[in-house]
Amino acid sequence: MVLATEENIQKAADVLRRGGVAAFPTETVYGLGASAFNRAAVARVFELKKRPSFDPLIVHIGSLSMLESAANLEALKNENRKLLEKLIQNLWPGPLTIVLPKKNEIPDVVTSGLDSVAVRFPKNEIAQKLILLTGDPLAAPSANPFGRLSPTRAAHVSAYFPAGVDIILDGGKTDVGLESTVLDLSSGAPRVLREGGVPQEEIERFTGKMTSRALNSPMEAEGGAFKTPGALKIHYAPKTVFKLHEAGAMLKEPFSPSKAYLFYSFENLRLYAKKNGLKINENELPAHERLWALCGGAGEPSCREAAAALFDVLHMMDALDALEIHAEKAPPDGLGPAINDRLFKAAGSVLEA
Repeated sequence: MVLATEENIQKAADVLRRGGVAAFPTETVYGLGASAFNRAAVARVFELKKRPSFDPLIVHIGSLSMLESAANLEALKNENRKLLEKLIQNLWPGPLTIVLPKKNEIPDVVTSGLDSVAVRFPKNEIAQKLILLTGDPLAAPSANPFGRLSPTRAAHVSAYFPAGVDIILDGGKTDVGLESTVLDLSSGAPRVLREGGVPQEEIERFTGKMTSRALNSPMEAEGGAFKTPGALKIHYAPKTVFKLHEAGAMLKEPFSPSKAYLFYSFENLRLYAKKNGLKINENELPAHERLWALCGGAGEPSCREAAAALFDVLHMMDALDALEIHAEKAPPDGLGPAINDRLFKAAGSVLEA
């Protein structure tokens, strides 16, 4: 693990050009990248993550001029091409992945054999510099073993992969803290395949109203593969048994010192502590060794602070000696659906009564 200095970014680019694998920060989570055109390097990413071959990778570009090296824009329907232009102008670079028809030059191992490719232009300057210095788009899933909590710090990556990754660039804690939103424009009407760092309402400023996928509805596979990462019922999971509750039901959960409790807002944490006679620190988080909150205050439904803290807090809670982690759902607005998607999959797609 090395600091993401100009010299070390260049070293990482050299590693990638030689067919190596590098971990690097984006504004969402840390990625585990290889040149999208190098089949052997991409296969090594799958091997390191123990990732199933039916789960495609996102291709990251470092400039808009790279887009056409990955996506076949000529195959887009006219209305979707116009929509793409609006999305690029307004939401790129940023935490939005767009599924498009793929260029033949992108190996099937990247797209799990699909004729579409998921493309993202990250906002993080370290990621942009690394991709541009490499000269190729990078196929990069999150830098964690398949199904585990996503990494928001370089130390998380280092702990997950003590060996095997050629270089890990430390760019500090990620800003958004949730994976990107995935929007499918490859065919038919636009649809969100995965909630993420851009709220659906923000995308709908350009697409018009889209049908939302229910929180616990299964994602369909096409030809045995999913169009988006994170589509399985169990994903983003800590090692500790994880249980998800509706916010009101969480307040009724009896306290046990052998368990840990994650609240969306500090206000709910305060109510729970009062009900159970627990002393808390009002000035910092965690407020109690077993009580954690994502928002430092009552928060807004679209609390970006909560999204940015989610995986970081879950990593810390997973390091406790708790037998179970109990968490409450976020409000259904803004980034709430993205937060709830991660919580729901961490709980194995089970919502406690």
